[in-house]
Amino acid sequence: MDIKQIIQIEFNRYMKKYKKNLTLPEYKFLRQMVYGILSSQHVHLNKIGSILQESITLKKTTERLSRNLNRKDFEKKLLQAHLKGHHRHLNRIKYIIFDLSDITKTYAKSMEGLDRVHDGSKGDVGLGYWLSNLIAVSSDAKEVMPLYSELYGLKKEEAESGENKKIIESLDFIKNYVPTEAICVIDRGGDRRVLIQDNLRKGRYFVIRQVGKRNLKFKGKSMPLKQISKEIEFTESYKIKKRRKNRQIEIEYKVGGVSVQFDDFDQQLWLIKAQEEGKGYVWFLSYLPTEDLSEAIHLTMEGYGNRWKIEEVHRHIKQTYHLEEIELRKYQGLKSFLAVFFIAMGLIYQRYSEYLLQLIDQVGIKLTYRNRLSELLGFIYYKISKVISWILSKTKLRTIITYASPPKFSNLQLSLFDEWY
Repeated sequence: MDIKQIIQIEFNRYMKKYKKNLTLPEYKFLRQMVYGILSSQHVHLNKIGSILQESITLKKTTERLSRNLNRKDFEKKLLQAHLKGHHRHLNRIKYIIFDLSDITKTYAKSMEGLDRVHDGSKGDVGLGYWLSNLIAVSSDAKEVMPLYSELYGLKKEEAESGENKKIIESLDFIKNYVPTEAICVIDRGGDRRVLIQDNLRKGRYFVIRQVGKRNLKFKGKSMPLKQISKEIEFTESYKIKKRRKNRQIEIEYKVGGVSVQFDDFDQQLWLIKAQEEGKGYVWFLSYLPTEDLSEAIHLTMEGYGNRWKIEEVHRHIKQTYHLEEIELRKYQGLKSFLAVFFIAMGLIYQRYSEYLLQLIDQVGIKLTYRNRLSELLGFIYYKISKVISWILSKTKLRTIITYASPPKFSNLQLSLFDEWY
């Protein structure tokens, strides 16, 4: 089958997962938005609207899209539909990666809910919004699935007691849709007493990189983490594979660990210490479904080794889809758009990655610079996004047609972008 037909079929299969949990107008709107985002590779509603090629004026199209985005709590309904539609896929995941990101809007004046955020790429503070993002990753990091994304400004939602509550809410939102044995991986920003206590109360497994300034219970006594660290002997070596400049490198860590407890909680935790040759110590506090130290080391290092995937996702969506150029005046519209956007990214990450070699072989656009196989390895989603945009931009998204029963065609060839109900 022609790759263009495959891409179109996969688009329809993916979007039909949302049909049962949305009304027909909501579903039609979601299909149009996902198609427009992937085709235009942009977040401006006028660019998305122009891709749709409707018979009405572009102004009317963008007004309609904006009006749909401004429905109250629409983002929650979209994210629930996303998680429900992919429950079978989520049953196979092993790690849930959480990370905070930001959107900076330095020159914005009319956008509602702007807050002061720290721009990690520039190292300064300016106006913008915070993002709570969650992705699911398989143990070998070959499967990546965007799960949840919430845009917020703490100034707008100051009654909700700040960032800690937003993080807890995001983890609670997905808990009924992911396996209970899935392990949540968080960087040093998760080393907060209120977050660790919440995870332990709810029985949520986690791996959290430590800042190194807290006390833990070791052999029945409360001791500083760094003092406990002196008691840890390196018992194993663990190799992590990373890709830098299209080259796969292997980094070896010396690793050890001990059993500890946190505050008055009865659960057994693990304090894992790791060190790359010539560098300082790295500590992890882990609550895991194992009582074996060797397995605890493996799960901790494998889980945290996969955390870099979410950083690549952030870089990809900001560079390829111009996420920081988002421009919507209403706060509700911004929140809804981020939910739609993450649904669109799920199509890129879940459905199309397996067709990379076919895409390269059949699509007549340049995807490599030096015609080397190494250029096709590593983080492939930039190339997939480029191809999907090229293919979808050469098709037209037809409207959904409602039938009492599916129509009969003399020619059984698929009507790829029509759907009937």
